[in-house]
Amino acid sequence: MTNFRDITLADTWFDTSSEGVEIAVRLPTYRSVPLSCVVFQHLEIDGTDLDLTAAVLVVGGEEYRVADMPSRHDVQWFVGDTGLLRVASGGSRFEGLRSVRLVIGMRMPPYIFWEKPGDICDAEKIMWGRSVEARDAGAVVESDIRLGTSLYSYSPELQAGMSLSELLRQIKAHGIGPGVEVVGHQTFRNFPDIASEEIAMFRDALAENALELVAVDGFADIGVRTDRPLDFAETVEMLSRQVEATAALGAPLLKAQYTVEPEVFLALIPIAKKHGVRIGVEIHAPQSVDDPTIRTLIDVFTASGEGWLGFVPDTGASVSGIPEAFLEAYRRKGINETIIQFVADAWATARAEGRDQVAERTAIESAAQAHPQGGDEAAAFAYRAFHWFGYQQPERWAELGDLIFHVHGKVFANDPAGQGDLSVPNRDIFDTLRSVGYRGFVCSEYEGWQWLESESWPPNDLAAVAEQHRVWGELAQSPALAGSEA
Repeated sequence: MTNFRDITLADTWFDTSSEGVEIAVRLPTYRSVPLSCVVFQHLEIDGTDLDLTAAVLVVGGEEYRVADMPSRHDVQWFVGDTGLLRVASGGSRFEGLRSVRLVIGMRMPPYIFWEKPGDICDAEKIMWGRSVEARDAGAVVESDIRLGTSLYSYSPELQAGMSLSELLRQIKAHGIGPGVEVVGHQTFRNFPDIASEEIAMFRDALAENALELVAVDGFADIGVRTDRPLDFAETVEMLSRQVEATAALGAPLLKAQYTVEPEVFLALIPIAKKHGVRIGVEIHAPQSVDDPTIRTLIDVFTASGEGWLGFVPDTGASVSGIPEAFLEAYRRKGINETIIQFVADAWATARAEGRDQVAERTAIESAAQAHPQGGDEAAAFAYRAFHWFGYQQPERWAELGDLIFHVHGKVFANDPAGQGDLSVPNRDIFDTLRSVGYRGFVCSEYEGWQWLESESWPPNDLAAVAEQHRVWGELAQSPALAGSEA
């Protein structure tokens, strides 16, 4: 029943008091069934087991004791109805962000006699525990996640000569705004020293297409000299100019890299305040929230960032599998299927066991190099697989809390059935963002053009992003509670 796992825990919140919890639950199947076919087997919150002995299910406007459900073959649970599971908590209150796990056994299909459940749905989700006092006072768990797109997604179009104004018109026509993110060094001549006329034309083009500039991607280019890296003062001056350019363009955020010391970011706070521009450091595969550099920045930004320093999670750091489009591209390049399977299996094992990704990248690169069917190309393939596709669990983004300033939503390749990119666990990511009250943009970064065959060039990047936005649009809707005005 794993294909229904994502909908079983129906909301991104649950209600909690010292007496117990109330959790919205959907049937983990495609059809209506009698209550006798549904067996609530296990519930835990943050590792604490809750006793289901006296639990009650409210469905169809009626209450039923969970212990009595095996004999209630006379009561049908309509598949479109959300049930409310009420469970005593032994005096514990589970307010705030929590990990909820619910295991349901299903005696399915009911046209066969089952002495015990044949299918098991093991659903786990990061959810927000709202006190019943807050609920009764009318508090609503909601989010304001908006969608946008990064012009990085359309690098082939820009390289092929499409004008910036035409690209913005196409973004509007494909409905993949209203947010727009630009790469400063890709979009503007002489960035960050942009001519005032160029700024005015760009801002006019945004307005004409009802688009909003939400972020500028800057770069901490400390390696531009051939004799030495830029020093502290030079780096601060370079990034200060990018903050000023971001403000002149009308964006509230400058995206930066982790490659400079924390003191550089602290030195930028005064100019960030002056121009009203926050600075977000991108967390991109193979990094994660456990990366030592990122952990240091989290501590510094929490203690001393004053609300001006934060992060830009890139969802490519939280994929559930290596995209098939990437693997297929390397098959076309001649990489042996044995090597492809070896690397894919190693990646999946490392993800399952939570291994350090940078260390694994080095180890598997070496193993692919030494493999009897390996070599230089195999090693390069292994390196890229571990470098580009991160396996941090999506709920770990919640640890950043209000340090999440902006989000890059990766799109590698869409499912032919119209479900978007299946290698990115988008539902879990959006649920996590909503659970911490994220109120900002998720901007698409489409990477699929990197792996297309030459005969497929130029790619139809706009259409690919539009398909993913359709899926995201459903996930980004604020969860409205019954009886609220949300």
